[in-house]
Amino acid sequence: MVQMTNSEGTLEALHFACALACGKQAKVALVKMVPVQHPALLGTEFGDMNLTGQDREEMANYQVIASNYGVAAEAHYFQYVTLAEAVAEAADYVDAQIVFAALPNSLIPFWRRFHAWMLRRRLIQRNRQLYLLEHDRRSTHWTPSILVPAAHHPGSFS
Repeated sequence: MVQMTNSEGTLEALHFACALACGKQAKVALVKMVPVQHPALLGTEFGDMNLTGQDREEMANYQVIASNYGVAAEAHYFQYVTLAEAVAEAADYVDAQIVFAALPNSLIPFWRRFHAWMLRRRLIQRNRQLYLLEHDRRSTHWTPSILVPAAHHPGSFS
């Protein structure tokens, strides 16, 4: 599953996902998360007000890129109030094994780390891998990063 974010980030994640899916004869689920202003708008046409024609055009372009890899790409639009929870629910809905997602920065850095931790925990409980797309603020070029816990080996220094 690839969460659509900014164009450059989504493209890089899409290429990674397609390369992985191609080797496993799997599908890629492209997911555009659509924010709603109030929980009562979830599942309504008013909830799709933030979905633009450009979003639909980008989705079609991403599906073409996936087809160039020989991979089927399914388009999904998910309305949300809380992004981290919605990403986990979308992963459940599409039954994703691997999730490429991005969480927005917060004025309180701990808050973003907390949401990332909760998302990772929920996905791990369902045997899903999370590749959180991070933006290095020191660089003008965006690259995804993968955080993997270090393994402890007997006889190594700790």
